[in-house]
Amino acid sequence: ETVASLSHSLRTLDLRVCDPSAPSAVSAKALAVLMTAPALHTLRLDYSQISLGPRGGLLGTLANAPALHTLALNLRGNALGPSGAQALAALKRSRSLRSLTLNLRQNAVQGFGARWLAGLSALPSLRTLVLNVGANSLGYGGGEAARGAAGVARAAEPDPRSRLQRPRPHRRQGARRAE
Repeated sequence: ETVASLSHSLRTLDLRVCDPSAPSAVSAKALAVLMTAPALHTLRLDYSQISLGPRGGLLGTLANAPALHTLALNLRGNALGPSGAQALAALKRSRSLRSLTLNLRQNAVQGFGARWLAGLSALPSLRTLVLNVGANSLGYGGGEAARGAAGVARAAEPDPRSRLQRPRPHRRQGARRAE
């Protein structure tokens, strides 16, 4: 309700939700208020490790925010899964978004989700995309999709615990390296 009362004059919002029992902060009603804030241009939301699950994909509806040009979402450790990643990919419908930072570490995004997210780089207005998908077991195809968004994006460096790395070719025993 506080955000609703400020929605007409709100320009920047930096919100961190620390309590796992407060998932209502990502309700359709709360997002509707943010989407209709006519002057909101910068939004930073930290919803790390509050057990959102696939409903975290509701944040994709922020694509409809009229003036939003900078969006940073920290959704680390929320088990969004591929369906949550697909829903977040709806951000590519935004007409005003210029800078997007998504921290999706430890979300079980998998290869399919990474492919959806890689499509965000096609957003015409986007100038900066920071996509952190480490520790998601993306597989080779998903990792390549995330890295492939590098035209305007920077995929996070591969996490040694994720399966993003390219498989190494096997060397025959006794084969020598070229010097």
